[in-house]
Amino acid sequence: MIELKTVHNSSRTDKYIEYNDKKCRKLVFRIVPNTPFQEILATLNRVQFVGCPISTEHITYSVLELLNNSLRAQREQNNEEPILLKFQKTKTGFNIYLRDWGGGFDISELPYDINTNIEEIDIHNQEFEQYRQTHEYMRFGLGLYLARKTFPVFSLFFIDHQEKPIDWNPERTAGTVIELHTGSSILHTKKRQEDAEPTDI
Repeated sequence: MIELKTVHNSSRTDKYIEYNDKKCRKLVFRIVPNTPFQEILATLNRVQFVGCPISTEHITYSVLELLNNSLRAQREQNNEEPILLKFQKTKTGFNIYLRDWGGGFDISELPYDINTNIEEIDIHNQEFEQYRQTHEYMRFGLGLYLARKTFPVFSLFFIDHQEKPIDWNPERTAGTVIELHTGSSILHTKKRQEDAEPTDI
């Protein structure tokens, strides 16, 4: 099940989010982990980012890759809390916010250093192949890579059960927050923490 929690209409004609023929400045979805992927795909395909320098197709593909990771993580933990996905138009572009309760993950286990310049990452190298073999080709390590490749601004942090940002800790980490932006503005940690969405949106 996908719940469209809020829609804030937009009067702008040059830059807005379009959903079901409505001009919006903000969309908030709550996605139950057992929602069929075809339903998620159909829903996101109805979202258009008008006036965005990045194509809607590239945005949707990248978001789906990240969302698929969140769905898998929560299903593995039998956590039925909804995943939060928020699209918002800002003064400098479009912001995308994804929050799950999948328990986070150890960044050091990725097949590359997440802080490496994205242009220097070779997705065909031995590290990626070993990662795929280890996970029996059920994981490819491309979700975060594609997000960094697609969006000028990428932010990832972990949260505890009170939705407070914390460092990765397998015993305390409850979920992951990923924030993406189509503009070139820098997202400060303080702002990211203020933007962390409460569960009862």
